[in-house]
Amino acid sequence: MAQYYAHTVDGGLERGQLLRVHLQNVAALASSKMKVAIPDVPDLADIAWVTGLLHDLGKYREGFVRHLSGQIVAAEQRYHKQAGAAWAEELDLTPGVSAILGHHGGMPNQSDHADAIDSESGLRALATIKTIGCNYRSRFIRFSQVSHI
Repeated sequence: MAQYYAHTVDGGLERGQLLRVHLQNVAALASSKMKVAIPDVPDLADIAWVTGLLHDLGKYREGFVRHLSGQIVAAEQRYHKQAGAAWAEELDLTPGVSAILGHHGGMPNQSDHADAIDSESGLRALATIKTIGCNYRSRFIRFSQVSHI
């Protein structure tokens, strides 16, 4: 299986952070902060956890790997928040969609949601990502089936 990275260190992948580690770390941090911020609503911590896992999901694409390697790629190939937002939309996690789309550049308005999700780096990228065996696929499916959120 290919190695996917969240980011590089000093422009090189050899010391970059693995994407799965980054997503797990962000999910744990988001969940723990939500538990402290709003302890009376434990479901929000679950939403924060899933949102953290999804926020950079679009980095599971060859175009993003090429971008991190210093190659010039089209913007749609390096955009990455849209795929996670599309999956959050599928899971009906509206607060997660907004948080994911807003994690670079500020909170989007409602029309930006639809545009991002329908873009090449949104639903179409998500369809590709779901085929690569991402470890989180079964966890998201289980979450969506049992969640009462």
